[in-house]
Parts: sequence; C-alpha cells; structure tokens
Amino acid sequence: MAVPAMVLGVLLLLKWYKTSESAVPTKQLQWRFLLRVLLINYIVLYAIVVLSELLKGKPFDYFSLPYILFPLLLLVFLAGFALSWRREFTAGFIILFWCAIMIAGSVAYFDFRQSGPWIIFGLPVLLQGIFYLNHHYQYRPK
Repeated sequence: MAVPAMVLGVLLLLKWYKTSESAVPTKQLQWRFLLRVLLINYIVLYAIVVLSELLKGKPFDYFSLPYILFPLLLLVFLAGFALSWRREFTAGFIILFWCAIMIAGSVAYFDFRQSGPWIIFGLPVLLQGIFYLNHHYQYRPK
C-alpha cells in the first residue's frame, strides 16, 4: 500500500538531488541515488514488518519449517542491502534470490503465505533486483 507513495517520494527526492548540485549529476549517479533511496525505504518497511511479527505475541518456533524462512529471508535481504552500496551486480542476484525464497515459501507453505504481506512486499523488491542488474549492465566499466 505504501509503495506508490514511496516511489513518488523517491522521484521528488531525485528532483531535489538534481537541482541541489551545482552541476547536474550524470545519469549513472541519478540511477545510483534512486536505487539507494528505494532500498533504504524497503529496509525500513522490512524492519516494520519483522518487528510487528515479533511483537504480535504469537509464539513461533523459528527452527522449524516454514518459520525458519523468516530469519533466512532477513539475512539474505541484509546481505543484498550491504552489497548494494559497492557491488550492484551481486546485490541484484542476492535480491532476486530473496524473491525466489519468498515465492517458494509462499507456494509450498500455507502458514508462510498467511503470516504477512510478503507477496505485496516482494514485487517491488523483485523490481529492485532487476533494476540493479540493469544498472550494472548499462553502466559497467568497459
């Protein structure tokens, strides 16, 4: 639900970024800024979802399937977030791997599918991974 407002906010930030510099940033720097701001927004939303799941009071055994997927997804997403600052190509694949785990968990386990807004959250993250791969191939050094 927050994704359209988040994207609009990022585009407004991009407009500010272009006008705040003395020289207009290159297209590569604009893409990098856009992807970083979107990923920071996703990590904040991810933290809200994870904390709300932990604070609900439902006791989950996080060492059994499907609930072991929650900490695994968090670790994979944090790895993609950390690598996104320097290695867009690797971060793109890690984020796509996160989406694959999320889709497999949603298809295979009914409890996983009913535990939160993972599918809605997964679509923008999937696009983010594709954008990282696109950014790498479009602006990689020759």
